[in-house]
Amino acid sequence: MHKGGAIMLIGTNINIQGMSCRGCSAAIKLALEDTKGVNRAEVDLDRGKANVLYEAKLTSPEKLCGLINRLGYKAAVTEG
Repeated sequence: MHKGGAIMLIGTNINIQGMSCRGCSAAIKLALEDTKGVNRAEVDLDRGKANVLYEAKLTSPEKLCGLINRLGYKAAVTEG
């Protein structure tokens, strides 16, 4: 977590099922990075995971998972 003035950035890990190629991971990365409040997104096809750095006031892990689910994949926040 990083506090810089009024902006608080939080990192979250998301498990993603259903990615089968680099095009899948690239589409998810682009959609996440186009989301208001997302500072950075990395998607690992081989591990089936995304790591997202976002502004807590603008989005949430649940919203990010919902976005990925609407793209046709199954996403869930990694516990722990």
